[in-house]
Amino acid sequence: GPGNAAMFGAIAGSGILPMAEQDYQTAIRIKGVAVEASLEDFAAGFKRARTSKPTEATSTLLQFSAAPAGFENEINTVPAPLRDMTAHACANLLDYQNETYVRLFLSRLKPFAEATGGLAVEVARRLGSWMMYEDVIRVAQLKTRPGRLSRIRAEIGVDEAAPLTVTEFLKPGREEFASLLPSAVGKKVMKGHSSRSTSGLALRLSTTTVFGFGALKVLAGLRLWRPRTYRYQDEQKAIERWLAVVRETMKVAPELSVATAELAVLARGYGGVRARGMEKLDELFANWGDKLANDPAALKIEVDRILDQARHDQDKEGGKPGKRG
Repeated sequence: GPGNAAMFGAIAGSGILPMAEQDYQTAIRIKGVAVEASLEDFAAGFKRARTSKPTEATSTLLQFSAAPAGFENEINTVPAPLRDMTAHACANLLDYQNETYVRLFLSRLKPFAEATGGLAVEVARRLGSWMMYEDVIRVAQLKTRPGRLSRIRAEIGVDEAAPLTVTEFLKPGREEFASLLPSAVGKKVMKGHSSRSTSGLALRLSTTTVFGFGALKVLAGLRLWRPRTYRYQDEQKAIERWLAVVRETMKVAPELSVATAELAVLARGYGGVRARGMEKLDELFANWGDKLANDPAALKIEVDRILDQARHDQDKEGGKPGKRG
């Protein structure tokens, strides 16, 4: 009905979901119920969402983090529809790495800041997520967060006076060890080795003991070392390639640019899931400019197929749900 179409438009205009405006309109046409009237209501809802300031309730619902101290001016120069997403990403990246890394994010986002059709928000969301890739340093950081044990007690209903043992199950393999090494050394260690391998050294560390917590805290402290590692260099090259492809698509075939930005979803996960995703990206991005110029319609079909598969097969490995030790 009209109310549903207007709400549909508001969702599209908010940029919450990784879909282009045209995707929503196509869904309305496919449904075939009062198409013209629904499209008008959709347009009204879309426009209202784009021109309205985020309310306190909306910000709470989406759980956006506030702009980190010292970056307020940079974030205020970002177009209003993109500001909350940018502030959220900056806060997370400051926690993940440092101020230099936040500024790298802002410089990477700048070429897309004025893009329309949901592209700017899509790039900001995907870029922030990819730059905060999960490595063993991040895992250790999250497992030694202040208050984590209290949250675990609350979740399982154990009060502070009761004894509690929390054991972390880890299975670092060759890739995890190589990811901590200097770039040149890490490349040698990984030469001829597939990232799809699930083999590794099974470890159990108790974060409720001094030794276990201390070991993870030392590992988390390697955050300052991260930019010198093999994994960091590898990830940044992949991110830059993706951004270059999105920029090219934005200029040559803007109707395909949002979906191209969404392809960063293939970089998610870990182990075999992620290795297959990165292989797909490499294959798809090879000769991208030629594909874009010669047969953009065929390229769109291929991109849509890959994204559809990614949405329906999230975190699958070998047909089974992916698990992490």
